[in-house]
Amino acid sequence: MQQRMVAFAAAVLHGQPLAGYREPATLRDLGASAPRSWPPTAHPPS
Repeated sequence: MQQRMVAFAAAVLHGQPLAGYREPATLRDLGASAPRSWPPTAHPPS
């Protein structure tokens, strides 16, 4: 998870496109692009 966060931040800071990212045309497309299940690292600690 930390590696993905660093890669995202570096791409944004350098103005580079994100690999595999496609701008959604509508909110429906945005919702449909969300994963059906989240990796365990995405859940807050309990």
